[in-house]
Amino acid sequence: MKQLKFALPSLFLVISSFSYSQCPSAANLNDTDVTITSPNSCSLTGGTITQGYALGENVLIINAGATFTINGDFEVYDRIEIYGDVIVNGDMSVASAAGDASTVYIEEGGSLTVNGDYTNGEEDFLIFAGDEGTTNVDGDMVVTGTYTNNDGGTTNIGDNATMQFGDFQDNGGTFSAPEGEEGCENGGCCGGGCASLPIQLLSFSATEWNGNALLEWKTGSEIDNDHFEIQKATFSNPTFATIGMIEGNGTTTDTQHYSFVDEDFREDSYYRLVQYDFDGQNETFKMKTLIKSLSANELEDIHIYPNPSPGNITISGAAFTSYQIFDHTGKLLWAESQTIPQAAQQNINQILETRKGTFFLIFYNKNQVFEKRIIKQ
Repeated sequence: MKQLKFALPSLFLVISSFSYSQCPSAANLNDTDVTITSPNSCSLTGGTITQGYALGENVLIINAGATFTINGDFEVYDRIEIYGDVIVNGDMSVASAAGDASTVYIEEGGSLTVNGDYTNGEEDFLIFAGDEGTTNVDGDMVVTGTYTNNDGGTTNIGDNATMQFGDFQDNGGTFSAPEGEEGCENGGCCGGGCASLPIQLLSFSATEWNGNALLEWKTGSEIDNDHFEIQKATFSNPTFATIGMIEGNGTTTDTQHYSFVDEDFREDSYYRLVQYDFDGQNETFKMKTLIKSLSANELEDIHIYPNPSPGNITISGAAFTSYQIFDHTGKLLWAESQTIPQAAQQNINQILETRKGTFFLIFYNKNQVFEKRIIKQ
C-alpha cells in the first residue's frame, strides 16, 4: 500500500537540482530535480523505480537527443517532461500520493514506449480518493499492453500526436482526443499521426513454446502492407538475418493477428520485425530478447577475456538484455539496453580504450544478473 505524503512549510524544504551526462540513481529520482542531458543513453534496472516519492514536488526532464530506459516497473508521483526518448520495459503508473497530482508530458518530438501496461490516475476509493494522474501527449506514445484511464486520470492528446495502445480500459477518467476522433481509443490509435503510420503495431511478443520460439504480433490498422520479415540474431551469430516472411493484409482498419514459430531456437536469441510496403519502403521495429530455458547446471555464464587485458576484450557465453559499466569508485560510465552482444562488446571496448584500472560490468537478462570485474592494463 502506498504511503501518504504530507506537505511541509516551504521554509524547511530544500530541493536540489542536477543535470546528468550519464544516469542518475534511483534515489535521485525520488527527491531531486533531475535533467538527463543530450547526447546520452542510460538505464536504471530494478523491480520498481519511482519518481518524486519523497516530500516536495520533483521534476524529471529528458532532453531532446537523450534516451532513458527503465528495466522494470516505473511509478510517477510528481512530474516528468519528455523531449527525448523514454523506454519502460515493464508497467508504468501515473498517480501521486493522496491529495497531490502527477503529470507526464510527452512533448512534440519526444516519445514514450511502455512494454507493459500503463495506468493513469488512481481509482476513487477509501483514503486515496482524488489521487490524480495526467498524461499529456504531443509527441509519440506506444503502450504494448493496456492503457487504463481511471476516474482520477486525465488524458490529453494533441492534434499532431500519435498514441498507440494494445487495449484501452475506461474507468471513468477524462479522455480528450483531437476534434473528429471521438472513439479513436477503440481503434488502438489516437492523434493526427495515426493516419501516416504504414501499420499500427499494437503488440509484439516472443515466448518459448514446446522448445521453440513463438513470435506473435498484432496491428490496429495497415496501409499498403505487403509483408513482414522476421529477423533473428544470436550470441554466436550476432548479425540479424531473415528467417521467415508473413504476408500482410494490404490496407485495413481491422485488428490483425500474426504469429511465427522459430523451430531453430537453440540458444538465447534476438528477434525483430521488418515491415515492407508494396513500393518496397520498410520500417524496422524494436527487437525482443528471448532467453533459452536451461537447467541451472546447464546455464552458461558470461565470460570476458583476456582479463587482465592490455587492449580489447571479448565477451562470450549467455545473452543479456542490458548492461552497465562502473569504475572502481562506483561511478557509472555507461549503460545501455536492448542491444545485441556484438554491439555491446564494441561499445565497451570504446569506452575502456583509454582507461586503466579496475572496472565492473553488470549484465542483465530477465532471470539473472551477472557481475564481472575486469582489469585494464
